[in-house]
Amino acid sequence: MVRNLQASPGIQPEQVLIVLHEPPLVNWGVRGGKAASDIDLGFALKV
Repeated sequence: MVRNLQASPGIQPEQVLIVLHEPPLVNWGVRGGKAASDIDLGFALKV
């Protein structure tokens, strides 16, 4: 990601800050706006 930002538009790597935020599944809207915690997604997802 940082290399791509450096290649175009020319942002230097030391100027990049990446923040990952993982909200709880009750705040994820999936399949028409249902809470992800209420749906069997078919796989385990631990946030």
